[in-house]
Amino acid sequence: MNQIKSRHLSYDNYRIIFICLLLIGIIDSVYLSISHFRIYTDIGYESFCSITKTLNCDSVSLSEYSILLGIPIPIIGIFGYSFLLLLLLFSGLKYKNKKKAMWSLIFITASSYCFFSIYLSIVSWLIINSYCIMCILNHAINFFMAYLSWLILRRFGDSNLIKSLMKDIRLVLQTRVLFKYLFLPFFSFFIITGLFMPNYWEMSRHTSYKAVTNGLTPDGSPWIGALNPILSIEIFSDYQCIQCKKTHLYLQELVSQHPNKIRLIHRHYPMDHEFNDILVKKPFHVGAGKLSIIAIYAASQNKFWEATDFLFEFASKPDEISIKRIAEELNLSQRELYLALENQKIREKLRYDIREGLKMGITGTPSFIIYGALYEGTIPAHIIEKIIE
Repeated sequence: MNQIKSRHLSYDNYRIIFICLLLIGIIDSVYLSISHFRIYTDIGYESFCSITKTLNCDSVSLSEYSILLGIPIPIIGIFGYSFLLLLLLFSGLKYKNKKKAMWSLIFITASSYCFFSIYLSIVSWLIINSYCIMCILNHAINFFMAYLSWLILRRFGDSNLIKSLMKDIRLVLQTRVLFKYLFLPFFSFFIITGLFMPNYWEMSRHTSYKAVTNGLTPDGSPWIGALNPILSIEIFSDYQCIQCKKTHLYLQELVSQHPNKIRLIHRHYPMDHEFNDILVKKPFHVGAGKLSIIAIYAASQNKFWEATDFLFEFASKPDEISIKRIAEELNLSQRELYLALENQKIREKLRYDIREGLKMGITGTPSFIIYGALYEGTIPAHIIEKIIE
């Protein structure tokens, strides 16, 4: 009678799979780190995974929750996966018997990554209201690593997890040469990164609008910057457009750095079928038109730029507009805000901006009018470079 033998992968095969997962995690984290940096520093950049309002890596990167302890989360991911690689390297150098590798410590570490993934997922779901595909890939890797390390531990490691874990920790601390030349430099570099990393993501979130000249054009459009500008940028924007939010941050920073050279003029162009029905035939960016009305009212109260900062943040929150919260944040009359939503003069200003955009042939946001020419999506780099040189 033939006996059917159960077939399991060898230890080496499990180890190779685990290392491959770590390498994929590192590559993914490197991409997310580069993407996070470019989101804040490159006005024309848009990640490939910005697909919809819900599936949008840029929206997640622009959130304050993409930073933890002064370090972008993707960079923390690079360090996290690299730490597990160090543990594997340590176990390979220390153990001759592969069945006694440090999988207890690896399993606990990978499991802690899973809890962190759960936290980030909850934040994306309940607070940011947007998901990053590449982040989801890292979350999946974390759970797969935890499962695989548990499987390896069960088949090749010690049966007592706590005892094995304490043994692994003692071994790392007691092996002075490896600790000194492997782990100590690693953790030192992580601390130095946290202390000295430039806060490139803070941009114009803290711009003092009182310090920069601002006002209204003859047709009532808010402007900020130079009285006699060398470069005037007229932007058509939508508060529910992620790229518009990024552009707003970038241009505010640019104006604050060159207040005597650049003027920014804001026009409203919500891609909301209720207000822009000639261009938008189906429901899209629902509520963006009402946010524009609120901003136009805020301009009449000399609070347009503060309102714009808040509305770009508010637009990424749940769909229903809370007039009470907006009024409290901007120190405006709640009653006047309610009335502004139906104010025909304010609505006419919004219709005027939309008509101007349609005349220029604008089909999406952000769009820019510079020296009479239309640029959709981004401003050519040579225009900005010529001014700031």
